[in-house]
Amino acid sequence: MRSFFERFLLSMRDDWRQGLVMVIVLLFAQILLRWLLNRRSRPADRAVVLDPWLFIFSLGLFLLVRHLHNDLWNSVIIAIGMVAGGLFTSRGGGRTPWIPMLILAALLGFGIYLSALAFLVAASLVLILNAPYSSR
Repeated sequence: MRSFFERFLLSMRDDWRQGLVMVIVLLFAQILLRWLLNRRSRPADRAVVLDPWLFIFSLGLFLLVRHLHNDLWNSVIIAIGMVAGGLFTSRGGGRTPWIPMLILAALLGFGIYLSALAFLVAASLVLILNAPYSSR
């Protein structure tokens, strides 16, 4: 039987692996969604591919949802995140995928990986089909 300290170190090592994988998934999702938003824009209208505030905010939402196991607090945190994401989108001109990234972070935080993948594919298809042509 292992001691408490050995079990703690083993679980922490597994949590770090999963956290690193989720950081990579969130980075990939943000780069994909931003590229799809920018692909038909003029070079002057294109935004940066990686927004650090969006990444930090979505990672924070992922960590909060992952570690809180109370349904009420998770609902409140996700609602506050969606409202803040909507405010940032309206203030930033709408060229940043705040809402899809926050929904993806919440789904990953709940551990619903297949739903998160389906949501990412659906959001990508919407951006592929609805990207407006820029006036050149």
